[in-house]
Amino acid sequence: MPTPKQVDPKRLYKNNKLFSDNKIEEITEFLENYPIGRYSKTELHTPYGIIKGRNGIYAIYNEHDEKEEKQIELGRGAFGATKLVQNLLTGEWFVLKTVLENGENELDILWDLERAPEPDVFSRHSLKHLHNKENFLMKYAPGETLDTIQNCLSRGNLELSPQRRLDLAMSLLIDYKKIFDLGYVHGKVFRGQVLLLSISL
Repeated sequence: MPTPKQVDPKRLYKNNKLFSDNKIEEITEFLENYPIGRYSKTELHTPYGIIKGRNGIYAIYNEHDEKEEKQIELGRGAFGATKLVQNLLTGEWFVLKTVLENGENELDILWDLERAPEPDVFSRHSLKHLHNKENFLMKYAPGETLDTIQNCLSRGNLELSPQRRLDLAMSLLIDYKKIFDLGYVHGKVFRGQVLLLSISL
């Protein structure tokens, strides 16, 4: 699988992972007797937050310069952000979604839509927010948001024929209708939330 464009290649080791093989082995051994969950980089003395899941150990990717360090957000919604993570055992990239546990279970909706994430799902209690949070992983899908595509079209950096634009619009409407037919209505669909897998810039 190709490395996501958000990842700085200089942050990867020769194994194309965020840690060396020796460090991955060290983290794996350390977490062996710990429960599934999310661990801060200060707990493990690593440059990345770590998730121990059922199917692997994941590093939450961040970028940093001399002044600050921040996790990469692929998107942000009303309930939180999606972040980029790497399975340290396989090297595969995933998206971490963290939402507050509430009556509307986003994971159940994804299953219904046949876009079920990896079975690595876990909850954690947040003292900061006094809420339980549900975390789940989905395979990373490369593509571009509708927002990015529109900006590129406006600046003349991308050309799409009228037929291609119509095909993309129809594809979006068909997918939205499938969601609606299953009984779900997404009241706030923004251009930045629509990912087109068939376009790469």
